[in-house]
Amino acid sequence: MEKLQCDNHQNQENEYLLAPPERRQYSILRTKRLLVLLSTFTILCILLIVDIAIRLKAGRCTTGPLTYFDRHINNKYITNRFTDDVNSPFRSASPEGQAAWDEVMRVEFFRITETEVSAIGAPLSSVKLPKSRGGGYLANLAVFHQLHCVRILWEATRMEYFESRENVFYEEESEAKVHEHLDHCADIVRQALMCHADTTIITWGYPIEGTTLRPNYSLPRTCRDYDSIIAWGRENEIHYP
Repeated sequence: MEKLQCDNHQNQENEYLLAPPERRQYSILRTKRLLVLLSTFTILCILLIVDIAIRLKAGRCTTGPLTYFDRHINNKYITNRFTDDVNSPFRSASPEGQAAWDEVMRVEFFRITETEVSAIGAPLSSVKLPKSRGGGYLANLAVFHQLHCVRILWEATRMEYFESRENVFYEEESEAKVHEHLDHCADIVRQALMCHADTTIITWGYPIEGTTLRPNYSLPRTCRDYDSIIAWGRENEIHYP
């Protein structure tokens, strides 16, 4: 059997050597073309795989305003630990508590160009700034709206305090409108949490033996440097109207 295969191979070589020059040239060209096609196909496959990988990576929930933000400032990340401090000012229905909330979220608007509006998929019918104020389109970062919603939901648990402080939100809205606003905020926060799903591992334990099982929130996690976000927002802030 092996002898037969060797004979066949020898016969093919003999046929090639005895073939006219034109035929040998054609055979060489055909082989080169096949190699070029194979190389091209391989390169296209590699490029396709790379493109898919990039698209999957870019498919995270960081499009829109956050993508704009990433392009315009040094996108810093820091290692942070969550706290569960009962004395946090963010838990205090007091002037100090209100000041703490104001400090982390009171950033208004900034301007973006028409090109940037299109790039983030927003309609060109969005609110425009008059030329007398520099033109462009009105924009802000989603995080500030989300914090507004968390704040509103928290304030709703302290209605006796905020209703007595002439809070415009509770004073001017009907009960139905208040609940509509709260429902909106709860759903927005839900979507934001699911979009940026935090996969940090937390462990559980008993702080004091015999007490209720409690989660440990203080494990290190990677976070955006929120101070840099606030600083950028205030540096580029415009007031509207």
